Amino acid sequence: MEFNNLKIDFTEEQSMVNASAKEFCADNSDTKRARELIDSELGFDTDTWDEITRLGWTGINIDDQYGGMSFGISAAIPIVEHMGNTMMSIPYPSHLLASELIGRLGDQSQKSQWLPPLCDGKRGTVAFLDNEDWGSEPQLKLIKKNDHYLMTGEKLLVSDALSADIIIVLATIDTHPVFVIVESHMLKPQDLHPRTLIDETKRAADISLQNIIIEETQIMHASHEIVRDIKLLGSLLMAAESVGVISITLKTIVDYLTTRKQFGKLIGSYQSLKHPTVEILLEMDSAKSLVYHAASIIESGTLSIDSQIACHMSKAKASDALSFAGDRAVQFHGGMGFTYDCDAMLFIRRAQWANQQFGDPQYHRNQLAKLIFD
Repeated sequence: MEFNNLKIDFTEEQSMVNASAKEFCADNSDTKRARELIDSELGFDTDTWDEITRLGWTGINIDDQYGGMSFGISAAIPIVEHMGNTMMSIPYPSHLLASELIGRLGDQSQKSQWLPPLCDGKRGTVAFLDNEDWGSEPQLKLIKKNDHYLMTGEKLLVSDALSADIIIVLATIDTHPVFVIVESHMLKPQDLHPRTLIDETKRAADISLQNIIIEETQIMHASHEIVRDIKLLGSLLMAAESVGVISITLKTIVDYLTTRKQFGKLIGSYQSLKHPTVEILLEMDSAKSLVYHAASIIESGTLSIDSQIACHMSKAKASDALSFAGDRAVQFHGGMGFTYDCDAMLFIRRAQWANQQFGDPQYHRNQLAKLIFD
């Protein structure tokens, strides 16, 4: 059973990709395939990545002068949602954020050097999860040495680092924030330390960046506003994926409640299970509305107060809704819900992982309070 009671007024660009994204994701992923890929080295199918490259989605937000589609990052929201709805484990959101950052902040030379390869299938990611990126004392620094810089420090929990060709890290020169483009060939195998995640369908690694030589052409000088905006766009992408995961979680719950019998009755006939299921639907549609509202107003330049509020609301609501849906899925399946063979375990693990990405709901509520009252 599908739940399509919420009508979304797609932009023209979103409409162009929505139907094809739904079909593509359904044909190429489901919970069974997600489980099969857990034991693979990269955690995703490279043939699937090649196919989304052929479809143009790897450059959907990149200007056409660099080989992209010039649709903007909002057009990718339906794709990311459908990937969530089929549990497709692929480094697409990380890639989008990397290309968006170069597109917004890079100079002409940097865009010309790195955006075409990202359109053509090279994969990018942004290191944005360790504590220094969220306000603690920065540890990753660039030190001037003659005509270049030396990078010293490390980045923790870098999403999709093991499969990325380009890794963009936040660092400082003196006290000024900069984004640094690090190409994978600059790192030794021992510099990458894979991490075991609560969601085993995802991949992340710690990266040691000791005495890495950085040229001026790899540095994008940032403002606090662009750092904030990239985090918010990451939050929006994560919220879109979460909405998709809520949808497959709800479908799994309804399928189970309408087939499983206890004491001769369908367990879906019990009010104590019906009402929380309806609550999941309400929360899912609320989160989806917020996500597409945010996607409809985000700017190509500095995000306005309204856009900031919309992104914060999207992530807070979507993370809360997915956590609730995942928890109910486990509980409704009884003892089986706590076993790894049950799909409910995939959903609750994804919920716990998503909570950690780009700020948990409490973080976003705190930021909303600052925007409203400060």
